[in-house]
Amino acid sequence: MKMDPEMESVFIRHFEGIALPEEEDMIRLWISESEDNKKEYEQLKYFWEISSRIHIMQQVDVDSARKKVKSQIRDFKKTLNVWYYWQRISAVLAILLIPASILFFDNLHSKKTVFIPFREITSAYGVRNHFNLPDGSEVWLNSGSKIKFPEKFSSTKRELFLEGEAFFNVVKNPSKPFYVNLGEVSVKALGTSFNIAAYKGESTFETTLLNGNVQIVKKSTRDNEIVLFKMAPNQHAVYKKMYNNIVLSEITDIQTETKKNNQSGDGIISPNNRTDTGNLENKYTSWVEGKLFFRNDRMDDVVKRLERWYNVDIVLQDSILYDFRYNATFIDETFEQVLDLLVLSAPIEYTLTERKPNEDNSYSKKLVTIKLKTNY
Repeated sequence: MKMDPEMESVFIRHFEGIALPEEEDMIRLWISESEDNKKEYEQLKYFWEISSRIHIMQQVDVDSARKKVKSQIRDFKKTLNVWYYWQRISAVLAILLIPASILFFDNLHSKKTVFIPFREITSAYGVRNHFNLPDGSEVWLNSGSKIKFPEKFSSTKRELFLEGEAFFNVVKNPSKPFYVNLGEVSVKALGTSFNIAAYKGESTFETTLLNGNVQIVKKSTRDNEIVLFKMAPNQHAVYKKMYNNIVLSEITDIQTETKKNNQSGDGIISPNNRTDTGNLENKYTSWVEGKLFFRNDRMDDVVKRLERWYNVDIVLQDSILYDFRYNATFIDETFEQVLDLLVLSAPIEYTLTERKPNEDNSYSKKLVTIKLKTNY
């Protein structure tokens, strides 16, 4: 078993009790990824404890201890026999424990390790970030999201950890695959553009591939992985955690779909009658350009995205509202404008509660309650 170089120093600091909080989070996440990881951690912990005991034994000054016993105990002959047997037992223990100690340090010190710090970037609700990774790959981080990555990628792979939603434009490097670790599974790429939505607490995560190729993989052992699915360009995959299965669909051009819907008489909320031009646009990646597209989306999905986009809380008062579906395009509208447009397109009404100061001088989010119109 060979520990990844960037993880060796993290484990050493963990066992020494000096690891940083984010490093402890990394280790907990690594342990939770598989039963093999959990077993390996227990072995490393056991070997560390054994090596510590050996170190303590080596520090014992047997001669000083014997002299002290001799001065305090009258029957030195009996005491000498005790020390004789103690030395014999200590020698046997050392012989048995040294191989285990060597095995442990072979795992953690087979290569000269350098501690590599991690960076963490968070996008608060209502905020989006754009930045570059150490390899030059671009990342757009959506609101309510968090990403962790090393200041320098390892020599064998580029791995980061994501909670929330991000769009990646990955620099191609066949010798160093790119991994987005989502806990249960990872999305693996070499050089491609794709979107991932994996918010904490949700039962699914979604991947949308624009170009190149990606794989959805799951670790089976320390050095092996299982490819759950391979995606092709312009595909959207939904991974259902509980059932461990994937639902695949083809993404369509917003312009083409909008034209088709308009011809069929379906209502599209586009207050400024703007026409988007340029490359393929779809509802899964439009947020990168500051746009919100909804195409036949359920009301609860619409609400979820609006909450993150505008940093508000929305409550659907009537259960029937969850089955409402919306076609909408929002670009520069304020939250109140969006609500008014939703009201125009469906038999609903809303009440808005403004932000209130909390005891810690922070402010609560705006609260919106949506319900069916009373005469519906």
